[in-house]
Amino acid sequence: MKYDSLNHKLIDLTEQSNLIEREPARGESFDRHLRGTLLVRTAAKERTILHPRVLAQILWDGHANGEDYRTVNVGVDQGDGQEHVFPSHQAVPDMMANWWFSLKDAHIFGRRNLNDPAERFHFHAWFEAIHPFIDGNGRVGRMLLWNLDMLVEGQLHHIDYEFRNEYYDALEAWRKAHSALTFEVKHARATGV
Repeated sequence: MKYDSLNHKLIDLTEQSNLIEREPARGESFDRHLRGTLLVRTAAKERTILHPRVLAQILWDGHANGEDYRTVNVGVDQGDGQEHVFPSHQAVPDMMANWWFSLKDAHIFGRRNLNDPAERFHFHAWFEAIHPFIDGNGRVGRMLLWNLDMLVEGQLHHIDYEFRNEYYDALEAWRKAHSALTFEVKHARATGV
């Protein structure tokens, strides 16, 4: 099979994304991830965005509940004995509905400038801050980012394994600057407003 330069770029992006997740650069996990990456390219050609649940199902290769939102609370070790705790699993469906509505609003009605790489990263970081799945959030989130990049024919965000800590720092900075996006849903759930 002959690959064009975009296909080579997508293969490289997928390899780096798998390495960031401490997954092998080649093999079954890579193959599923690459299938998802190629599907976001097709979605972008059709001027659409794939929902994260679709991408999660591809990553989990049809396993039951692969696309379901998490039903437990989760956190990640940030080193130095610190853990980042993501929003409550009970808030995830509402948060994802709000995120998806905002993304579709930006795409369809142009309420946010998706031609701006910072705006595309905004939606990526917002998704990562919600952390809706029990596993695969990083890979799904990066595929979503590439979907947005290709949708506007922008430069693809290349997140190299070697610079993953800078990537994590950028996500953390976004979380700190935009904590109100997660507070609103938590507050509404807690107060019934």
